[in-house]
Amino acid sequence: MKKIIKNYLIKLKIYNNLRQLKLRAAKDKYNDKFIFDSLNQYNLHKDNLNSIIIWSTHKGASTLVNKLINSISNHSKFTHFDVESDIARLSQKYQFKHKNPIQLLEKFPEVIFRKYGFIYGPIRQPVLVPNIEDYTNIFILRDPRDLLVSFFYWITAGRQHFSLHKQTMESSKKMKEYLLNIGLDNFCLEYVEKWIVPTFDSYKKIYDKSKNKRVLYYHEIISNNKKLLDELMDILKINNLENEDLNNIQKYFDFDFYQKKNENSFHMRSGKSAQFINHLSNDTINALNNKLSHIYTKWPKLDCTK
Repeated sequence: MKKIIKNYLIKLKIYNNLRQLKLRAAKDKYNDKFIFDSLNQYNLHKDNLNSIIIWSTHKGASTLVNKLINSISNHSKFTHFDVESDIARLSQKYQFKHKNPIQLLEKFPEVIFRKYGFIYGPIRQPVLVPNIEDYTNIFILRDPRDLLVSFFYWITAGRQHFSLHKQTMESSKKMKEYLLNIGLDNFCLEYVEKWIVPTFDSYKKIYDKSKNKRVLYYHEIISNNKKLLDELMDILKINNLENEDLNNIQKYFDFDFYQKKNENSFHMRSGKSAQFINHLSNDTINALNNKLSHIYTKWPKLDCTK
């Protein structure tokens, strides 16, 4: 039916005119949104509400932090934008023809980030954000040795690959097969250089550039979860929360550390620190310590065993 109407309008030589009107209306709508966004940015700038970026990693409490921010951000003037999750959700919904859709964030950060009034993240990898020094940059960091061990079991024993974007699912399955083939110790020795060192070095460069910054360490958070909530409230400039809100938030901390992810998982998903000691050989731990020595120097208190 639409095709018949289109052909009829073409014969009347008015199709192009209608098309131009539609495009102009869409452009006007976009321009209106751009102007209103600019006005909002101006007002937020006057209130000195510099946007916040939370930097973390996979298996570094990023899910917990995301839930907490979602729960408390509506008590602040900041708008939470969990950009990584939104990209993953859209890539799954529309099946982007790209095996790693998160590269949209890596390649075009200027499309995503606004300088005032937003809290972004947690972002689990370094991204080159324009004018990064004007943002408040918060780093939530976990001992890399625990990150490596937890990530290995997340991929091989816990992650539900069938729920992912199709092209990502295929690469995840291949990665799982590869990790099972090389084993935990070899994975740690390979990915400490491929993943950990570049990530923590990049984060340190962002940290050094930042005017406003803060570091939270995973092992301190899990030993005192009130510290994390207090820090996030301070960052979001929230003075207090009602008891009902605090009770709802507390549920995110009340989980069984010793419960297995599922019956087929051979790894205790404890969430505790220094678990690498029980999973890696002494030779691997010594090799990791050598490769990570400069990282521990750059990030004081990152070593959870001290």
